[in-house]
Amino acid sequence: MLKKRIIFPTAYFCSWNGGTKLIKMCIDSILYFDRKKSFEYIILVPDKNYISIVKRIYFIIKNFIKALFKFKINYIEWPYHNGAKEIRRSFSNRKNVKILGVDYRDEEKYTNNYDVNFLSIHLSSKGKKIGYIFDFQHKYLKKFFSKNQRIERDKFFKKIIKNNKLVVVNSHEAKKDIFKYFEKTTTKVVVLPFLPFLNFELKNLGTRIIKDDYFIICNQYWNHKNFETAINAFKKFKYSNFKLIITGQLTNKNKEYFLSLKKLVKKNDLQFKVILFSNLEKDAQLNLIYYSKALIQPSLFEGGPGGFSVYEAISFNKPILVSDIKVNKEINYNKVFYFKSNSYIDLSKKIEKIYKKKFKKISKNNLIKYSNKNKYLFGKFLYRLINDNYQKI
Repeated sequence: MLKKRIIFPTAYFCSWNGGTKLIKMCIDSILYFDRKKSFEYIILVPDKNYISIVKRIYFIIKNFIKALFKFKINYIEWPYHNGAKEIRRSFSNRKNVKILGVDYRDEEKYTNNYDVNFLSIHLSSKGKKIGYIFDFQHKYLKKFFSKNQRIERDKFFKKIIKNNKLVVVNSHEAKKDIFKYFEKTTTKVVVLPFLPFLNFELKNLGTRIIKDDYFIICNQYWNHKNFETAINAFKKFKYSNFKLIITGQLTNKNKEYFLSLKKLVKKNDLQFKVILFSNLEKDAQLNLIYYSKALIQPSLFEGGPGGFSVYEAISFNKPILVSDIKVNKEINYNKVFYFKSNSYIDLSKKIEKIYKKKFKKISKNNLIKYSNKNKYLFGKFLYRLINDNYQKI
């Protein structure tokens, strides 16, 4: 019997860290579960093709020239490049996997020729597909979106729902929102299970980068991530023995917000207490999470419980401090601590409590053991999702 050929078009997901993590998590887990190699896997990556190469060069030169006019020398990488590089690095040597360099605009030429297009965000109704919708942030935090952006996102989601018989989401809250805002939908909506696992090698963590004790936030520098609450919470700890480390992906689109955070740090005289990093290599970011006292997630909105930095912190068995927004209540973990959203006073109390608390450490061998269990279960879920619904989609 011929094997089913599952195709992962990754261009859309390679443009931001959370998307890259999601697609990696899905591919890594299903490969881990499918040890009999019942499926063949094809990954489309936005690199090593003429269109993507030209797009990257144009993007870099355009931004370099813009910087020169402002009397600066500034190199900004094409947003899709690092995600594509990470996907290739993770799966190039895996058996039963074929990677093709395909630009986003050409993905549909390939997806329609395979059995299942997984995590599809294409708007065509052709072929067997399992669609994906990330979140409805534009419905709740309208001030961060223009009117046109909100209209376009509604149209985008409507077409995905219309053209897919099955759609996956990251949370029960996102599922509720689909039926709330698209009441007449008959599309089946499935929530991905909350099963954090390590999708990186512990041996690559290296030695501790920062010697001081510290808490950490790992988010993109977007307004809704609400870094201000954490920075203001650290006014109370100006003379304490620990710091706040913030890492994030910096682009032209969020540079203004990033600069406003630096000003806030300076205004409160916290330059030596709150350290901001941008565009760190992934291994360095994971090193910082692993050696931290705890991870803080002050976000005002997430598509999935806690976002992917929470997944990584849980994989390391670290305590996590998260805002008490609804989606975060879906986190199933014995070291989660909630603080009142937007309350730096409540957050500072929880930081103090966690810093003083002694947590039992788990060996790296046990971390791997627990992680592999979750990876197997997540892969099993995806495998059955594809296999059981194949005739229906």
